[in-house]
Amino acid sequence: MPKLIFTPEELAYYFDPSYKSEIGVKSKEFETDFRIHADGIFPDKIISQARPNESTEVFNYRKTIWQPKTKPSFNKVFSSLQKIRRSSDWSVKFNETSFKIPEGETLEDYLTAYYPKFESLEKYMFDVWLREYLIDPNAVCAVFPGEAKPETEFKEPIAEIFNSCLVVFFKSEDYVVLKNPLGTTFRDDQGTEHSGDSFYIITTTQYLKYDQINVKRDFKLVSEIPHEIGYLPAWKLGGVLIKSLDSELLYESKISGMLPEFDEAVREYSDLQAAVVMNIFPEPWEIATADCPECTNGRIVNQNSPKGYDICGRCNGYGSIVSPYSKTIVRPAEIGMQMPIPPKGYVEKPVEIVELQDKRVEKHIYNALAAINMQFLSDVPLVESGLAKGVDRDEASNFVHSVAEDLVNSMEQISYNVSILRFGVQHSEAEIEEMQPEITVPENFDLFSIKLDEEELQNAKTNKLNPAIINEMEIEYANKKFAGKQEIQQKLSAVLTLDPLANVSEDDKAMRLTNNGITQEDYILSCNINSFVERAISENNNFLVLDTKRQKEILLTYVAEVTEKATMKGQLTKEEELANAGL
Repeated sequence: MPKLIFTPEELAYYFDPSYKSEIGVKSKEFETDFRIHADGIFPDKIISQARPNESTEVFNYRKTIWQPKTKPSFNKVFSSLQKIRRSSDWSVKFNETSFKIPEGETLEDYLTAYYPKFESLEKYMFDVWLREYLIDPNAVCAVFPGEAKPETEFKEPIAEIFNSCLVVFFKSEDYVVLKNPLGTTFRDDQGTEHSGDSFYIITTTQYLKYDQINVKRDFKLVSEIPHEIGYLPAWKLGGVLIKSLDSELLYESKISGMLPEFDEAVREYSDLQAAVVMNIFPEPWEIATADCPECTNGRIVNQNSPKGYDICGRCNGYGSIVSPYSKTIVRPAEIGMQMPIPPKGYVEKPVEIVELQDKRVEKHIYNALAAINMQFLSDVPLVESGLAKGVDRDEASNFVHSVAEDLVNSMEQISYNVSILRFGVQHSEAEIEEMQPEITVPENFDLFSIKLDEEELQNAKTNKLNPAIINEMEIEYANKKFAGKQEIQQKLSAVLTLDPLANVSEDDKAMRLTNNGITQEDYILSCNINSFVERAISENNNFLVLDTKRQKEILLTYVAEVTEKATMKGQLTKEEELANAGL
């Protein structure tokens, strides 16, 4: 039985800042762990655990020079997954309904042109939802009714994501308690304004909002909006379900396999930054040649100082007059009174450790991407440290397909909830169903860079794979190379498809013709394929959209013309020979 009524004791229980649930605590940990890499946050916990005895001064220095090393790799994964909507079979199709809705107010209009803040629901899904889905799978997506437009009776529902840090309690298909990130304000008896907490409780029948009204943390119900959806209009973004506890669900991100290697990368990168400072930057040494006239051994007596002295400002504590740049000062007594020639130089430092650490960091990032079969996004060269850029396209596509399924599922839920909240009063459940869009989960994903296709195509030609295989690879390469240029794609596809001897060398063609391995027509067509296709396009504007059979029929007429000309030329040559012989 869904929970609809909350007692004051239950409200105080959930609104207590110290309230924690086992699932909630773990959800927040998952989110925090990924924010380090997605948002570039300094990894305090990782560094502290790896260097527990490090001084505060050194730890703060790490924070000062910190750079988010793994953030670009996370962004590459995010950008790559955004290609889902560029798939050839991605579509969001709205069918014409049997009933009328005022122009500009239909579900299609609202979700594709007037969706609040983002213009379209599709843009919201790929710009906001997808990123939060990767970072925080236990975040809750809730659809709120919004306000009705003044000039119409239609409300403007909108989906909002509440990250795990704002999810107080979530019971699947029952109710959810969410902390309002905007909070509220109230005044005490003296009129002083205070910031307070605000909470939403969403059930299967209504939206409730409670605001703090005093410093004793009493709360007041300030908004109560019923809905006709019939079920809880909120759900977790989802990922890989790893635990269920009394309808509380705990998910891991589908890219959680990247975390161990990402964590190692940021830990070792912080060490690398220190190593660069210690082992790369030049540090000069210099023989002290003149004592500082202002101090003794770099110190000035000061009885009021805790140490009884101050560091000399003239020589910076060196005891000798030196240049303002950092260096190591060596006194002649320290080297046995023997003056080296020249009297200054640079400290030799080992740089090998920096090179080793740099390679280790890059390998951790490569392994993180490989954990989700996206190592092709790595910047590591093919020959670097023996790391291969072998790609399992099927596994990568399976991963992206699973993400696309979750995205489409949430998109459909948002669309349906929006429909009920916007049109539920005027239209029946059957009509709500009728207006829903058909969203296709794509099967074909253009994930891989064209450079990778070039390398694979070159390897295929070098290894002399079957010409038919190479031909298909060239068609795929051409479609990617000239994406958005449909006419060029169609022309190249026609050239490669209609050539009966595509990717067969000229010498091989001639040998096959001599041995009667191919017909004269196929030989002529293959040798002239480019000019024939160009001619066909110039003579018939619709040539590229004709079916393959009709296209080939047209090209064969050109072959016949060439054959006839060659035959006539041969006959004339023979007649000329006979005439010259007087026969």
